[in-house]
Amino acid sequence: GLGDWESAVNDYSRAIGLWGGGRGEGINPYTLTFRANALGRLGRYSESVSDYEAAEALFLKERDLKRAVDSRANRALSLYETGAVKEAVKA
Repeated sequence: GLGDWESAVNDYSRAIGLWGGGRGEGINPYTLTFRANALGRLGRYSESVSDYEAAEALFLKERDLKRAVDSRANRALSLYETGAVKEAVKA
């Protein structure tokens, strides 16, 4: 149901698995972003960082600058939430 973030993470992870798993070629960057958002809602910020980073790279490869910038900003916010303030500022 709505607000069931753990189930959302599981569903997005299953979808990513159908594309071969991982965070590279062939993975839908929106799905990575959505999983990262759900992880953030669960307070699992350190886990969301790598999804946002991978989504940014995939969006850049697709030349979708707006979505790439969104992913970078979300990664910076997640880094900040983990206490990695200096790294967040550099992101």
